[in-house]
Amino acid sequence: MFANRYTAFIDACTLVSVWRRNLLLTLAEAEFFRVRWSNKVMEETERAIVRLLEERGLPDSPTSLSYSSDWS
Repeated sequence: MFANRYTAFIDACTLVSVWRRNLLLTLAEAEFFRVRWSNKVMEETERAIVRLLEERGLPDSPTSLSYSSDWS
């Protein structure tokens, strides 16, 4: 569709939010646009998610999250 025409750079604040992340990645999968992020964004996202889990008192917060290279 438009995936070859538009590219969106996704920041950590977007990836931490489940609803925003799901919406944007679903639209990207439907080829409305290409999505890109950097390793720095992934590191920032991981830190933010771990911090949120710890603040909420959830046990065994993940120490390392893995991401598919298909999206980066």
